[in-house]
Formats: sequence, structure tokens, C-alpha cells
Amino acid sequence: MPQSNINDVIVEQVFRFRSSYVLIQNLYRIQNLRNKCSEAHTIGLFKIKVSRNILYLQSKQELLTFDQSENSKTLNKRLYIQYQGEHAIDEGGPLSEWFLEFSKKLFDPSTLCFRYTNAARPGLIEIDPTTDPDPTNPNSDLDQNVQSHYICAGRLLALAIFNSKFVYPRFSVAFYKLLLEQWLREDELLQEDASVTHKDELLQEDEEEVSLNELKKMDLDFIKSLMSMEMEDLEELHALQKQNSNTIKSIKTKKGLVLEIGQWCLYDRYRKQMKKIKKGFEDVFPISWLNGLSVEALEELISGMYIFEISKLRAKAVYEGYNKKSKQIKWFWIYMSQLKTEDLEKLLQFIFGTSKFGSCYPTLQINKVEIPDTLPSAHTCFHILNLPNYNSFDVLKSKMDFAIKETVGFGFI
Repeated sequence: MPQSNINDVIVEQVFRFRSSYVLIQNLYRIQNLRNKCSEAHTIGLFKIKVSRNILYLQSKQELLTFDQSENSKTLNKRLYIQYQGEHAIDEGGPLSEWFLEFSKKLFDPSTLCFRYTNAARPGLIEIDPTTDPDPTNPNSDLDQNVQSHYICAGRLLALAIFNSKFVYPRFSVAFYKLLLEQWLREDELLQEDASVTHKDELLQEDEEEVSLNELKKMDLDFIKSLMSMEMEDLEELHALQKQNSNTIKSIKTKKGLVLEIGQWCLYDRYRKQMKKIKKGFEDVFPISWLNGLSVEALEELISGMYIFEISKLRAKAVYEGYNKKSKQIKWFWIYMSQLKTEDLEKLLQFIFGTSKFGSCYPTLQINKVEIPDTLPSAHTCFHILNLPNYNSFDVLKSKMDFAIKETVGFGFI
């Protein structure tokens, strides 16, 4: 084998080894944190009763109306969700769904406290900078309603980790780094703005001095954001960073200046908002428990794995009355594999109460129902799908579609 090919093989093997090591390390740290949370649970239930019609308002009120001296005692209890008018015992299913549905509303950009990023990876959420009208003044504070929203968001994120559940949105790398008190690396900072992704020239050192006005020609989104603040010169920018000894100081070069601006626009100017999020977070458990976690591990703890793999769920599935060769079972997996992302999420929520999972997938149990003309049903707390013995794939598809798209709520079956 040519030496170049041997080198390629060695590099690939080293990469695989390092990836496996990082994965194992993340799994260990995630499990260690989950164990800490389990041991910290206090006796009793923290019950929240909500109506589906006003779930967002009621849930937010519940998380914000505690006596401060009782916060930790209340929030450390096992969270229990009761939907008004629905007869179900919460053994995990209603709670999983509540985290999903409430988090969709709480972190939605329509609240004006969060927004979608312009990162290369679409659909990520970050803090909305407009909630701080004076970001260059460290002594100014946020509006009271805005503060309450961020405190509630912090409590929800911590409660999700504490109760081993997941929220719906995914967040920017900068958001996770702020929560972990870790600085953005150069590669992370550039990837946070999609407009930078293909501008290789910005990654090269340039000894020519540049002015702030010259940056406008680069057409970078975070620079446009900075321009909206009407800063007049580089001295104002540099003043923003004087107190941060770990940030880039060589701001005369093109690369140094771009990274300096990116560090502030994508990271530092959100500190006031993140301070409130952390305040709410610590009402549940100490944020120091997150020390040592990577961004990937924290993302999995909060929002589950980025990609859902049907093959992993299928590999762990068990059957009652069916077996893996039964035609209804084969049809079910074909049906699942053909679903679009939105409908797949609905199916998963129908069965499990959530569409979010960690690296360890649950065991799905599919029970046979000897009534071929009825709708399928599920026990979300126990990951059970009751699947009638339909006579054809078309019937199965029709019944499953109706069940996941037209039915809502919990009840005894």
C-alpha cells in the first residue's frame, strides 16, 4: 500500500478513536449529572395543573409564582403534570409532552426574548439582543417582564435536565458556551454566522490595518448588527472588550477585527440576559454541576440528539402478539420510514409523549390488538403502542395518520 494511503488510514483510525473517546466521555458525564439530579430529588410531587388552551400562560405563571425561600424545595420535587379534563396518571408521558409544548412557546421568537440564529445549521435559537437597550453599559438592567421571562427559561432548562426530559428548541453554540462559561473558539465563532462560512479569506492573517467602515464591505451579518448600533470608530469596540482579558486584542488586522466583533456580537453582549437565565437555573440545582460538560453533552441533556435514527429504535423494539416478521410490523416500520420530519415528530409524540431522545433510545413495545377496524392507541408513560392487526398497508397508514394528526390528550384506555 502506498505511504500516502497508509497515512490516510492512520489519520482515519485516530479520528475514529478520538470520536469514540469523546462520545464515551460525554456519556459518562451525562450519566454522572443525571445521577446527581436523581439523588437531589426531595420527597413529594411538584404538581402543575394546566389547560391545553392556555398551557403557556398557566405554566409560566406556575414557574414564576413561588415564594423565594421555598423555590429549591419545591423545584427539587418530582414534577407532575395534570391536564385539566384528562384522566391520566403522569408516569412520564404527560410530563414529556409538557416540556415539549411549553418550551416551544417559551423560546418562540414571537416572545421577543429569543430569535432564530443565522448559523450554518438552521433552526437554532439564541437570545434576542434587542431585549437589552443599552448593551454597552454594564450597569444598566433589563425590563422587569424581560427579566422574568429569562428567569422562567432558566428554570425550565434546569427542570428538563433535573427530570431527565427534553425541551423542543435547539440553541446556538454561543448560548451553550455562555451557560457553561466557556469562550467561543475561533472556528465556532465563525460558524455561528452563516455569512462567514464560505469566506475563507477571513481565516487568513492580514497585516493591513482596517477601519470599521471598511468592514461594511465584507457583508457579514454580525457586522451589520454592529453597524445598527451606530458605533463611530474602533475605540468604542475596543472599549467593550477592555475588561475581558481572554479575548482577542490584535484588532488592527482584518482577521483580528472580525473575530473581535464576532466575539462581542455573538457572545459578550448577551451576558445580562444570560445572568437572568442562570439565576432561574440555579433555583433548581447549582450551575456548577455543569462544569466539565462539552457543548455536545449539554445539548444532548437539554434537547436530545440532533438526528433521530429509526434503525436504533427498531433494534430495541419488542412485540406482544406480533413478531418482527409479522406483516403488520413490517408495514409499521415502512410507514415510519416514509414520514416527513414533521409527521415523524407527531408519531413519536403520540407513542412516547416526546419527539426528543438522548443517545440511549427507549424500548418500544408494540402490542397486537385483535380489532382490525379500530384506531391505534398508546401508553406514553410505558412506551407501548397498541397496533390493531390491519389487513393492508393502506389501512394501517390511514389509521396511523388519523391517530397522530387528529387526536390529542390523555385518558385511560
